[in-house]
Amino acid sequence: MGYQLGIDLGVSETTVAVAEAGWPSLVPIGTSATVPTILHLGPDGTARGGLAAAGLARSDRRHIAERFVERLGDPTPILVGGVGYSASALVARYLSWLVETVTTARGTAPDLVLVVVPGSWPHRRREGLADALARVEADVALAVRTAAEASAALFNRAGRATPGSYVGTFDLGTGWFEAAVHAAMPAGFVVAGGPVGLSDATTSMLDELLRTHVLAAAARLAAAAPPPDAAVPSSVAGPDTEDGTTDGTAAETASPAAPVSTPPLASTTPPVSASASGPLLTACAAAREELVIQESTRIEVSAADSGTGDAISVPVTRDEYEALVRPMIEDAVRALARAIRSVPATPEDLSLLVMRGPGARLPLVGRLLDESLGGIGRRGIEADSDLALGAALLAATESPAEPAGSQTVVLGPAAYVTTPPPSIPPVSRPPAVSSPVDVPPGAVAGGLADPGGEPVAPVTALTALTERATAAGHQPPAGATGPAAGGPVAGGPVAGGPVAGGPVAGGPVAGRSGSRPRPGTRPVGPFGSMRRLLAAAAALVVFVTGSVTLGLVLTDDGSDPAAITAADTGPLPPSTIDQHPQFPADSMRSAEQAAGIGADDATATRTTVPAGPNTVIATGSAEVAPITGTAYAMFREAQKGVTVQVSATDTDDGLTKLCAGQADIAGASFALTDPACKDKVVGFEIAHHLLPIVVSKANTWAQCLTTAQIGSLWKRDSTVTSWNQIDPSFPAEPVRLVGPAPSTVHAKVFLASMTGASDNTRQYQEVELDEVPAEIEYARGAIGFMDYSNFQAAADEVRAVQIDAGRGCVEPNAVTAGTGMYMPLCKPLYIYASKEALRRPAVAAFMKYYMENQRDVTNRAHFVARDDATIRDNTTIVNAMTAGVGPVQT
Repeated sequence: MGYQLGIDLGVSETTVAVAEAGWPSLVPIGTSATVPTILHLGPDGTARGGLAAAGLARSDRRHIAERFVERLGDPTPILVGGVGYSASALVARYLSWLVETVTTARGTAPDLVLVVVPGSWPHRRREGLADALARVEADVALAVRTAAEASAALFNRAGRATPGSYVGTFDLGTGWFEAAVHAAMPAGFVVAGGPVGLSDATTSMLDELLRTHVLAAAARLAAAAPPPDAAVPSSVAGPDTEDGTTDGTAAETASPAAPVSTPPLASTTPPVSASASGPLLTACAAAREELVIQESTRIEVSAADSGTGDAISVPVTRDEYEALVRPMIEDAVRALARAIRSVPATPEDLSLLVMRGPGARLPLVGRLLDESLGGIGRRGIEADSDLALGAALLAATESPAEPAGSQTVVLGPAAYVTTPPPSIPPVSRPPAVSSPVDVPPGAVAGGLADPGGEPVAPVTALTALTERATAAGHQPPAGATGPAAGGPVAGGPVAGGPVAGGPVAGGPVAGRSGSRPRPGTRPVGPFGSMRRLLAAAAALVVFVTGSVTLGLVLTDDGSDPAAITAADTGPLPPSTIDQHPQFPADSMRSAEQAAGIGADDATATRTTVPAGPNTVIATGSAEVAPITGTAYAMFREAQKGVTVQVSATDTDDGLTKLCAGQADIAGASFALTDPACKDKVVGFEIAHHLLPIVVSKANTWAQCLTTAQIGSLWKRDSTVTSWNQIDPSFPAEPVRLVGPAPSTVHAKVFLASMTGASDNTRQYQEVELDEVPAEIEYARGAIGFMDYSNFQAAADEVRAVQIDAGRGCVEPNAVTAGTGMYMPLCKPLYIYASKEALRRPAVAAFMKYYMENQRDVTNRAHFVARDDATIRDNTTIVNAMTAGVGPVQT
């Protein structure tokens, strides 16, 4: 029977686990479950790692390399035995040694090796890891996923929570800090917030800070000691220490008999380990652990380290230590808060916070979490080795024959795929997750009655955000109800993406789309959440600008346009799909297939809840699935007892099942053409997909670009590095590409449209959708793409580029968003429902909620909502179709 290998690659220690028949277990290499991340490269080229290398370090430090993982992406070579190696080369040798060691011990190679790393690693480090994997000497399939995804796999196995809850992770490790939020969905946990990472809030930094403090204290103690030639009676104690006690050790070492030595010159060879090259650093790490349970401890500073020729014992109290490290711990807590806000959620929504890493046990961490995020349900500390088990679980679900879309795949040269004709609108694939299992279970903010009154709508996870907006002066209209009544609603990113962007989404390490925030790019403090509030508010008025041109009927009576009433005031309007221009079904089908979206490529895991009267079966286009998944995540906050099973296949498959009675609703990227089925279903146009291409306002030359020019910038084999290579009239300004990770639905649309295939892309800077403007605003040569809601919020920061798809230059605005003119980056999306299924209470309740709240739903899913007239017609139709249907029986 085969097995899969999971590796949690750490800066100083690595953990290995295997999965056999789906069951994970740790693999001790040597005498411990953790393996030192250290290499010995012998003169003959033999590579040894782990404890064997640590043993050789005692006698042969010259051929030792360590801490090379944190150097990934650094072009500076590392000297080992007088030979220069890149960090990627050393990581490759270390992984090769690990795989070979496990293979030898088990007698056969694994089916798949899956490495987990922080999803918030910077781009340069992810790129270095991809380079390392390309060098691994092992005839096995390799994949990379994020630590956040490994945690989700563990939560799924443990069955920690019921759907609708959140679990956070807080990993204060040796070489990296990371925080993330996971949402529990019917089919399992998904990454919903973050991951957010920090490179300088780690236990290595804490220990280094303590070492610096101790050396300074030792110098003060040495200065206070009597000179070596002074007569010091043996009965006299040493100088007073900082905590008010006397230190006899200092008096002893200050005696004339104490040896005086000169500190050795710094070694030119790389450090081996804390135990071999830094006894003081080792002592500081031990002191950190002691201060977890003790109020004070002492750290022995050797004569060599003190620089005085004398050994000194330095006392350290817990209060002293906590004052020293408090700023770093506060940064880590703030990072967790940002991850929570990105869902969007509040601390009260977290039922559990899982804490890992040697720094997580510090009492200060718990106190600061209580002070800043006191609403978290409970906290639990788990073993660092759990991530390797999660990696093994992930590996067990991967197919070694065909790498999954979220793993690292080293791509060789590929033929350029031509851009589809302008008449074929783009298609996309969903984020790494695209059903209820992929979308954070965001909630609908309850409408507020008059001050002091009772809520008139469900109060959910977003209530706190709504209350803050109301407190700031954004009062809802009197008597308003519905999702928008409480003011702006934060539209966080769709889950599934960093591994954003991430596992690391979209880069060499793929995964969630997102925060996962990239270090150095996410705005700090309220700026990040404010942008989401502004984006949501901007999306609410997206069609006002074009209302005259389009002849749209917009409400202007102070009422909430999203809270459409159910009253049928006249004859039933025609389907909103038939009211608007439709793209040719054949062209749309071809585009969907070109982007690789199909039943065999679905990313959403079907739920296993047995079908019943309160189960709604939703299938169809993988491009529409994130919207339906978002609708369900919101719906279940208002209606209990109904399960919506969302699966992502393709339009043809979904419509076929709908017409055959095997599904209740189906998402579609093009209109239904089967005349035999049209009488059985009713259709709704629910959203438009619009992706503006943006540049800095300092860019005065790129006013309009052809699709061919944009494709030449982004395709995998592009050699364009300067703007004058696009057009000789442009300046010789370096080109910088920015956008959401390739694994996100928005990137899939953009790449399939501009380069001909969703995986035909060169490396670019990966950020969250709302971070694109911040990366481009002050970079004169930058160009990127983003969703329309965030573009509207950033109108003062970036400028949209017009696109010429062969029919003249078109800019993205309210008119082109509503008509699909911004080709090929705009298209309509549809939902079809079975008329028979709409007579069932569960289906009726869900579809009524979906249509009445579709503006909020589509905004949260980062698509463009339809105009008020379309929303009103959709609501009128669904209410007419469900008239007389009773309530859901639970």
